[in-house]
Amino acid sequence: MNGLGLAARAGRLRIGADAVTRSIRRGDAKAVVVAGDAATAVVRRFTKLVRPRSTPHRVVLDGARLGRAVGRSRVVVMAITDESLARRVMELVEEVEVQRTGGL
Repeated sequence: MNGLGLAARAGRLRIGADAVTRSIRRGDAKAVVVAGDAATAVVRRFTKLVRPRSTPHRVVLDGARLGRAVGRSRVVVMAITDESLARRVMELVEEVEVQRTGGL
């Protein structure tokens, strides 16, 4: 999850529903990460927002772990605005998912 911390320190991360929604609508969001323990309505909302724009997105971990990765107590949704950081974060998220599921 160091990639998320790097994105935050670089100022390339938008955190929170309103900031992420604005970033998606402006076309700034290169990837979106939603916490696995987010409300179903939140997951649905952001999936609907990113799908028409083909923005990569993942639902992973939980809000507390995502928050720790970026120096906050809890994060439900975040957008990465830098293309190369977004690719790296998506790779890391996929690795976390593979580890969590045991490669299934």
